[in-house]
Amino acid sequence: MNRPWPSDAVVKDPKDLTLHNQDLMKYSNYAETLTIIGTQCSWICGNDNILNALKLVTKIVQIQAVNDKYYDSIKHLLHTLINQGKVTHAVFSMVKLNRDNLSDLMQICAGIHYENHNEIAEKTRRRNEQIENATFDSFDGSEHELRKDQQSTSYNIPNIKFDTKETAQKVNKPDYYPELDQYYEDLDIGFDNTYKPDTSNEIDTSNEIDLFDEAVTPIPSKNPSISREFYCPDGSYVCLKGVKAFAMLNTNSHCKEDFGNVLIEVLPHWTSLTKFAIFDTDAESEDMVNHIVKKLEGHQLTHLVIDDANLHQTFFERLLHTFRTHYRISQTKNISHRPLELLDFQACLKSLSADDFVPFEGPICGVQRLDLSMTTILDSGFSLLLEHLKHDTALKHLKLNGCFLREDQVLKLLSILSEKCQLETLGLSGNKVREDEVESELIKFMANNKRLQTLILNYSRLRCQFVDSDIFLETVLTHPCLRDLSIKNNHLKETVCRLLKRVCCAQNPCSLRSLNIGYNWVKGAELVETAQEIIAFRKSHQMFGPVLDFLCLSGNRLHLSDSSQSRLWNVFDGLVKDLEVDRIDYNRPFDEHLAQM
Repeated sequence: MNRPWPSDAVVKDPKDLTLHNQDLMKYSNYAETLTIIGTQCSWICGNDNILNALKLVTKIVQIQAVNDKYYDSIKHLLHTLINQGKVTHAVFSMVKLNRDNLSDLMQICAGIHYENHNEIAEKTRRRNEQIENATFDSFDGSEHELRKDQQSTSYNIPNIKFDTKETAQKVNKPDYYPELDQYYEDLDIGFDNTYKPDTSNEIDTSNEIDLFDEAVTPIPSKNPSISREFYCPDGSYVCLKGVKAFAMLNTNSHCKEDFGNVLIEVLPHWTSLTKFAIFDTDAESEDMVNHIVKKLEGHQLTHLVIDDANLHQTFFERLLHTFRTHYRISQTKNISHRPLELLDFQACLKSLSADDFVPFEGPICGVQRLDLSMTTILDSGFSLLLEHLKHDTALKHLKLNGCFLREDQVLKLLSILSEKCQLETLGLSGNKVREDEVESELIKFMANNKRLQTLILNYSRLRCQFVDSDIFLETVLTHPCLRDLSIKNNHLKETVCRLLKRVCCAQNPCSLRSLNIGYNWVKGAELVETAQEIIAFRKSHQMFGPVLDFLCLSGNRLHLSDSSQSRLWNVFDGLVKDLEVDRIDYNRPFDEHLAQM
């Protein structure tokens, strides 16, 4: 708490809030990111100076330990920062809420409100008053305007009651997607193929026109149970805003099912959402699949992350089908879609498969970063994935770490990627890269992809003779863009010492700046000897300055004594800017040791 926060405010101890009130006030003036726990929300809401400062600068709110006991203050703070402030990103973790509060939380983030009967009656009464007060042009030529309620920017949040318990079951779930005018303004982007009617001379049709999907004819429709206005007890109303980025890191086991059901209700009306991330949740419902797919079809989402989740068995197939049909590059029409920036499906609980394989008709502009790490991919799903990779012209980052692909699958993958010269990152950890043909295809891939910056081959069963071969070393040293190479946990032993020596003693500086050779069972004495040889060579050739920005030696056969670790630090000092030398602690449980590797 005594150090300044450059761009965010992290509150750790509730007792520090009062003790460091002056410091918190100072930091709140430029706290773009606010990270707190649920118990601290009430204190912030009770301090008007800090709350008003946060409303001016805070864009990201991260709330941990969200439970029913402190939900009123969490709701107050979140509602205020979103609707009166600048918050566009909301992240929650350790969530344990009942069904009503969970629904209420999602409504606030989505910028919608489930109206109860009293609110609907009040809105109807006000509209009738407007009609009664409205007049037409008089005979003398004077004009009479319709009287409108004035917006109020100050309202009492604690008195707000979202009566979800009474009305949640009465909310209809239509297939339309309302009001997106403000959504397109917030994104500050335009799609050439997106239907946008001219509303410059109209009053407000945002509640009546659906602009979401170009393939769907706009249908004038209204749902009286859903509102983007909230009527306050003082008679004023507030136009609700939704966040653009939402992440639910983890939920209590008892509310996982409730969270999935609430998402199904809220997602169709969440028009501001562009970045969506859920972890450790149940996404097996077909309705959930339909809502997410529709948002992808309309190019609303830019980031989609669903990790450690139970997905519907057809999710993967429908997802790639959406890219094939809605992200294709037209040769006859001037249609340009923005690709999905991130698609992340890590550690899915079900294997990825495809029952109906449909070939792609041409190139697509699909996804820039694709991560399917730690997910089992069946042969049918892998064939569909290869077809997607072959036609996706937007792909720059691909991670398939821990998918345990066979040698023949890795060979097919590398042969397709060898033709994609725009790839910048490839992660193949945990897949078998040890056959002659696979190694040759890897060299071909590296040579063809001149833009490749990161190559991750941890636990890939690499052979010592391959890593020590001249063709591999020459490819690494002469690559114009390769900056990060990780070959951790391949049991290469002293082979990595020769690789390190070739990198540090190269006459022509190479692009490599980060090297991870941890967990290769290298003796500490061999690492010290290698460093001494490198220093002697560079000194004799008048070569000075650090060679690498980062070097990882962790997990090798290092002595547990502090003196031996200090010796490694000293001998590599001046060669690398950042050195990681963590020893294996055999006293730790086996699963922690395995995760460390």
